[in-house]
Amino acid sequence: MDTDRGSVMEAESGFVWYVIEAHCMKDALAARKLRAWCRVDGMRVWRPIERVRVGRGATRRTILRSRMPGYLMLRVRRGMLDAALWQQVKATDGVNRWLVTQVGDEPRAIPDRIIRSLRLAIVMKRRVGRRLALEGFSPGERVTVVNQLILDTYGEAIARIVSVDNRARVRILLERTGVAVPMTIKTADLRKLTAQAA
Repeated sequence: MDTDRGSVMEAESGFVWYVIEAHCMKDALAARKLRAWCRVDGMRVWRPIERVRVGRGATRRTILRSRMPGYLMLRVRRGMLDAALWQQVKATDGVNRWLVTQVGDEPRAIPDRIIRSLRLAIVMKRRVGRRLALEGFSPGERVTVVNQLILDTYGEAIARIVSVDNRARVRILLERTGVAVPMTIKTADLRKLTAQAA
């Protein structure tokens, strides 16, 4: 499976990261082919991915999607990158080119802090998604709104969920008499309806 198995704060001492550009729609292929031989001396290929929900109704499903379509990260031991390795990577199926500096033709190294920030963003998004699943909010469900500003403005506490995303936000419709008011709200401002209220 094309996932990131490393720790968010994995030590990168002694290694540098580079960005590889894949051919159009070929980043998954390039990652798979690179992994087939990039298993020596600490080399590592990373294709940042995320789980997303696509489709509607009965066709709705979860898929894996690249967070950086067309690009891969390649970790190499510092000082290991030479002309032979450079050409071997470029010759791999699906790979288009290394990203290089603007003033020369040397691959551009990516600072460790950028890699750590990207990993952290992915992990935090997964955690939010798992929390939403645990909370059990789902489209069509009726909930109670506990946000005081909304209660003061609309005088309404019952809403119906339209959609749930992975950013801890929910699209709802307030069930006012004669009209439905759409809005986006944090999951922290919602509560499950009790059996009596439902």
